Amino acid sequence: MIKKHKTIVVCAGLAVVLGAGVFLYLGASGISIAGTMYREEPRAMFSDIDGNLVNLNDVHGKPTIIYSWASASEGSRQQLTDMANIKTKYGDLVNSIAINRGEEVGAVRAFVESAGAAGRLTILLDPQNSFYIVTQGANAHETYFVNHRGGITGRVNRAVTFSEMEEGLRNTDPGVFK
Repeated sequence: MIKKHKTIVVCAGLAVVLGAGVFLYLGASGISIAGTMYREEPRAMFSDIDGNLVNLNDVHGKPTIIYSWASASEGSRQQLTDMANIKTKYGDLVNSIAINRGEEVGAVRAFVESAGAAGRLTILLDPQNSFYIVTQGANAHETYFVNHRGGITGRVNRAVTFSEMEEGLRNTDPGVFK
């Protein structure tokens, strides 16, 4: 009985030490999405539609909408159009990023063009669907509102409308959006 108790105490102690080590390693920088810290690690790197590498850490400094999507999901086309319109309306005050969930670049490009969003927002490719998995996505659509410090201020498990995006941005950084 004492041996079993001693084993439990040792395991609990190791868990605390391991947890503290992970916390110290991750630190307080990076984008926190669903409790996961994004730093300069492979899982935070994506290719844009033109093949350029993009790090999610680069979105710091301004409010950001991040949309995880797939073309088969109802509502994706309209949300991409609305996100492009948000970017057009607010320009450099906001980042507008759409992360495609595992589709071929040609299909993604055609879909984005059909939505009238080509060149108007950042399209990232996620062939392994890692963003959705790491953020524990609950729906085909996942929309995140990120403040200028990189903290998540809102998450919606569906496609959102233009007016909902504006409201989300106002709640994210009230001083920027009136």
